Parts: sequence; C-alpha cells; structure tokens
Amino acid sequence: LARIHHARAAEEALSSLDFDAALTHADAALATDVDPQLRGRMQLVKARAWHIRGDREAAGAFAEAALAEDLEPLDYCRAARVLVAARKAQGLDGDAAELARTCFGRARREDLSDAAWTELLEMGQVVIGGAGRDVADEIIALADRVAIHEQLQDPNARAALAGLKGRRAMLRGDIGGYLDRARERRELQARAGNARGVCWSDGTIGWLLVELGAYAEAEHVIRAGGAAARQLGLSGLIAQADHNLGLCLAYLGRAAEGAACERAAVAAFEALGERRMAIAGRLYLAKILLVGGDRAAAAVAAAEAGEAAQRSAPSLMGACAAVRGRVHLELGEPAEALATLTRAPEWLAAGMEAGEAELRLVWGEALRANGHDEEALDVIREANARLLERASKIDGLERRRSFLERVPENARTVALYAEWTR
Repeated sequence: LARIHHARAAEEALSSLDFDAALTHADAALATDVDPQLRGRMQLVKARAWHIRGDREAAGAFAEAALAEDLEPLDYCRAARVLVAARKAQGLDGDAAELARTCFGRARREDLSDAAWTELLEMGQVVIGGAGRDVADEIIALADRVAIHEQLQDPNARAALAGLKGRRAMLRGDIGGYLDRARERRELQARAGNARGVCWSDGTIGWLLVELGAYAEAEHVIRAGGAAARQLGLSGLIAQADHNLGLCLAYLGRAAEGAACERAAVAAFEALGERRMAIAGRLYLAKILLVGGDRAAAAVAAAEAGEAAQRSAPSLMGACAAVRGRVHLELGEPAEALATLTRAPEWLAAGMEAGEAELRLVWGEALRANGHDEEALDVIREANARLLERASKIDGLERRRSFLERVPENARTVALYAEWTR
C-alpha cells in the first residue's frame, strides 16, 4: 500500500508541477519492493520532473532507466521524448535521431492516445532541425491522417502538431508561417490550461519577433513569458527567456543590459547540461558585444562557441564560423575571416540549422575584403535572392519591411547587393 500511495502522490505532484514532492514520492516508491512496470513509471516521473525543470543530463539518465523497464505505450513515448531531448542537448544529434526513429517505429504499430501523440509530436520538434528531419516528416504525415479522421481532438496534441509544422516551415525559410503556427499552438495550449506550454510558446513567439526585427514587441512577449516561467520554477524556460532577451535588448540600443542577460543564460544552460544552447548563447553574446563595441570580448565568446561546437555540436559550426568571421572583419583581419569560412560551401550545401543568412553575408564580405570581387558578388547575389524569397513568405508589408530593414544582417545584405551591382 505504501508504494501505491507514493506512486500516486508522485504522479499527482508532477501534474501540478510540484517537482520536489514528485521526486520525493518517486524515491520513496522506488525504495520499496516494486514491480518492473511501477519502477519504470517512477523512473519516468523523475525523468519528466528534471526535464521540465530543464536539467537534461539528469532527465536523460532517468529516462534511460525507465526505458529499460516494461512501459505502457504512453509512458514509452514520454520516456523516449525526454531521452531524445537529452541526447540533442548533449550534442548527440545522430543518437537523438536514431532513438526517435526507433520510438516512432514502435509507436506507429500501436493504437495511440492523444496524449501519446502529443509526446511523439513534441519529440519531432526536437529532432527536425538535424539528422532526424526524415522521421519528423513521417510523424507529421501520419498525424495529419489521424487528424483528418477526427482522432486527434485533445488541444495539447493539436498544439504539438502545430508546433512541429511551424518548425518545418522555419526550416523551409517560412518565418511568417512559423509565427502563425506558434500563435496557433499558444492558443490551443491556453485552451487546455497548459501553463508550461504557454510559457514555451511565448518564448518561441518572442524569438520569432526578434528574427522579424520587431524588437519592442519581442521584448514585451519575452519578458511576460520569462516572468511566468519564474513563477512556475521552470529553469530551462527562464534561461531561454534570458537568451532571447539578450540580443533583443542589444538591438534596442541596450547592449550592456543584453550582455548581462546573455551571460546569465549561458551560465544557466551550462548548469542544466544544455550544451547546444550554451553554444547558441555564446554566439548571441559575441554579437551583443560587437553591437556594444567590445570587439576583444566578442572574439573570446565567438572562439569559445566555435571550440564547443567542434566538440559537441557539428551542425552549429557554420553559424559559429559566421560570427567568428564577422569578429575578424570588425578587427580588421580579412585574411583570418576568410580562413575561418573555408568550409562555407560545405555547410550551406548540407543545410544549416541556424545562421545561414549571416554566413552568406560574412562570406561575401570576406571574399571582397580579400580581393575576390566576382566570387563575392556571386555569394551576395545568392544571399539577397534567398533573403527576398524568405521575405515574400511573410504576411503584411510592415512585417516584410521590418525583416529586410531592421534585422542588421538582412539590411546589410540588401545594401551591399545594391551597392555592388550599380
């Protein structure tokens, strides 16, 4: 009876986001003589509690332990999703994609509940930006067929589907489509009473507004999401809010405040085992420091990001090279800038998870600075064409203008193309 009491209490505490109580009761249940299925459920409670808190390393360890037990389909999907997120955060992109394929291969043979679909769709969002793009597309295709037959009714499941489609739209250059899907997702999560999901969606919407150059609106959304995350004690989402806020503030003319936010985000990501996000934070920090005029500190942050990406996140190496190249150009080191970008054709051909527009711009500028004028023009011409294609997918003239004129790398690409083709 004691183990059943503690198991029920652990799951109820997790549902109410009382993580300390969830972990305490799960440990108490595990200390008794539990059967394998209950042991798996309690390991899963611990995995999900640490995952929601934002500690990917701890979450991954408990998720792996849970998957070693005999789990019901829903719990299996939940544990797999947590482990996939942990592997991705650790920079193990291939492992994350392979685990997602295995999970989807097993799950598609089951008559899945909406809750299990939610887990699969959220897992797809984790892997779609890297080696798991194929399995994410398969998840979307099957979920669409299920939805057509009115079997996907839960707002959280439909929100997860909207989120995954939004991520795919972004990877196809449709930033406006992603913003629409993110807002749809938030509305569905609010309808479901999913406070944590709403916080996450606010972060996504705020980041997309930064990408569109709508910095004042972005600051408002990001701060609201960060405040809600602090009330709920969600460390990962707090760090994400600080990360997005840092660059936003820099572009609003408050670089010192932005750098403080970004340093806090990097420290939090490292403490949480979020290696990829720590790299992204250092890249943002380097850009913020350049905006503030501290080129030496920017060079240090960019170099640290590049070294970390080489060790644990190869898919971010192109984005790191773009920022490092920009730093070299700002320091008056054109040869070093071009040397940093020797693999640019390879990264662009492979498809970049982030930083493509900036890489094309910096590569073009580095070529020009080293006397390769014709090659530089070819690169900037392609950069401009891709930029205009992305802008064409953004609804509303004001949003398109903001994207092209207020986002620094976009405005510079357009200006250089106009100057170099006179």
